[in-house]
Amino acid sequence: MPTIDELIKVRSEKLESLKKHGINPYPSIVRRNHTIARVFTLIDKEVAIAGRIVGMRGHGNIIFVDLVDETGKIQVVFKSDQISSSLFTLLQYLDIADFIAVQGLVDKTQAGELSVFAGNFQMLAKSLRPLPDQWHGRTWISGSRNAYVATDLWRWVS
Repeated sequence: MPTIDELIKVRSEKLESLKKHGINPYPSIVRRNHTIARVFTLIDKEVAIAGRIVGMRGHGNIIFVDLVDETGKIQVVFKSDQISSSLFTLLQYLDIADFIAVQGLVDKTQAGELSVFAGNFQMLAKSLRPLPDQWHGRTWISGSRNAYVATDLWRWVS
């Protein structure tokens, strides 16, 4: 498993590649018209959503991305025949924890999962650090007052 420093180095290289392609990885204007929770009521309609990438998987000319905002989680489908080839090649620079905005049509996949079929996307923020690990990211300090507070908070979150 790569170290944090190695991951940061790779993500920094991806950031530089995005800049070389003329992409602003931290734009000041975002097109977002809907929250993810609202999208579930808008089948067969065009939407513009934004969120953090929490999962990615590719299957040849189709890439599936799990996107999360403050209201929920949805799958975004990037098909090479539905977006421009230049945008499709930029998907290789995305990582888990990056923020993106997606414009596309809400529909169901062949498996029946409600998804946004992307027609366009915009990079909102390139994350240089990976998301913290759910189990190994916390440390327990015996006898610490903060340990008890963290435990109480964790009970509320999980």
